[in-house]
Amino acid sequence: YLPTDNILFDIDKPEQLVIECIERALNVVDTWDTEIMRRDFRKEFLSYWIMACEKGYSSLISYSEVRNYFEEWEIISTSKQKMLFRKNDINKDKILTNILGDNYKEDRLNSDEAFYLPLRLNAKLIPPNPKDEINIQTIKKLIDGNLSSSVKKQYKKWLRKNKKNYWIILGIPISSDNIVLIGVFIRNYGKNNPLKKNDHKNNLTPLLIERNDKMYQISRTSQNFSLSTMSVAVIGVGSVGAIVANNLSKMGVSSLTLIDDDSLKSDNISRHLLGFNSLNKNCDLKVDALQEYIELQNPHVSIDVESLSFQKLVNKAPGYFDEIDVIVSCTGDTLTNFDITNFFKDTNKKTVFGWLDPYGIGSHCLVVDNQNIGCYKCLNYGPEGLITNRASFAKEGQYFEKNLASCVSAFVPYNYLSSNSAANLICEGILRLTEVDKIDTNVLISSFGRTKQFLNEGFVLSNRYNQCIKSNEYLESENFHSIYCPVCSKAQ
Repeated sequence: YLPTDNILFDIDKPEQLVIECIERALNVVDTWDTEIMRRDFRKEFLSYWIMACEKGYSSLISYSEVRNYFEEWEIISTSKQKMLFRKNDINKDKILTNILGDNYKEDRLNSDEAFYLPLRLNAKLIPPNPKDEINIQTIKKLIDGNLSSSVKKQYKKWLRKNKKNYWIILGIPISSDNIVLIGVFIRNYGKNNPLKKNDHKNNLTPLLIERNDKMYQISRTSQNFSLSTMSVAVIGVGSVGAIVANNLSKMGVSSLTLIDDDSLKSDNISRHLLGFNSLNKNCDLKVDALQEYIELQNPHVSIDVESLSFQKLVNKAPGYFDEIDVIVSCTGDTLTNFDITNFFKDTNKKTVFGWLDPYGIGSHCLVVDNQNIGCYKCLNYGPEGLITNRASFAKEGQYFEKNLASCVSAFVPYNYLSSNSAANLICEGILRLTEVDKIDTNVLISSFGRTKQFLNEGFVLSNRYNQCIKSNEYLESENFHSIYCPVCSKAQ
């Protein structure tokens, strides 16, 4: 009746716990056979179903997205588990490869027919009594009178067909965004569909179903579905961009496009999402290695890769980004970000720029709806023309690049913790764009990092850093645009 985790009571006053238990029991009695009771029963439907299945059941893992109509699913069985898919699911091969290995098609997998039947949200659903055996009448009672007119029509048509053995899956709506899956396996020894006749002799096995589909996974996190229909391109999948792409896959993004022409080297591993195992798989390009990594973690996301620089890609295919909703630049390269700004300036595209300061002293994210004033170039133009990025927490005119061997191995110091901080800030910026149809103003968002090593080496912090330290309100600014910007000055 109550969750067993995080129950708080004073162990020195056991009498108080007894009193609260009695009060809870009395409350149940007082609400017996009322709408409150029925609502509680519905909320705990799965708990009662699990108890009713204790005498014998079969387990399934479902990778099927739940829909509002009657449709054909299928059960794929191995010696270790049974998996539930929608018929012709485009992600089935990818999921089975991740679970069973590349050579799974060589194994003899059993496939059985299953049928999904969604019940109405406003249906009066009472879970079966755990003391009673689950039989055909149990299932018929859940179905009869609880179907929408369109689903009922499809269901009746299906009932007329002769089905010997089959699995039927019921979608039990606890609320509009919470669907519980239960089901049974029915063996039919007669001529008619067992659900069409009143026959108690049919051999029935109840199912316990563990949902592992994309929408359920999102529901188990923030329940923010704003990315579930979005396609996002991440330009630059280095130490920051790789984490951004991986985060987006776990946040429920519909499709990802990874764009980077760089190769994965051992020098990258110390602060990159990918490890030495990716090097050992002979994935020469970062985009290929990252695609493989993310698909192993989350086979529900659709991923495309392009091993070209942004400039070469748009020269080759100017319409490449037409069907992409959000463009994210994690290149950390100013001139590339200039090119991205110029390319999308006259479009209705949404772009997010993210970058790190040296030594990870700060992370920055620029959220841009190209219908508004304010762009990446605004940060690099003043009355004297081109200037150092005005968002930086490092004072201009300092040189931060280091190398451990020669100029070929040059790098700007920061660690994996800084990459994570920047990636999280960028993902927050992406959510700002996707949670609304249009943002009113573009915004620059910054966050502090650690400065000890930076200062120990004699470097100097910028005026903006000092300003933000005095008042955190300066970490977020909507007034960053410059009248000297060659893009925004024309728009004004």
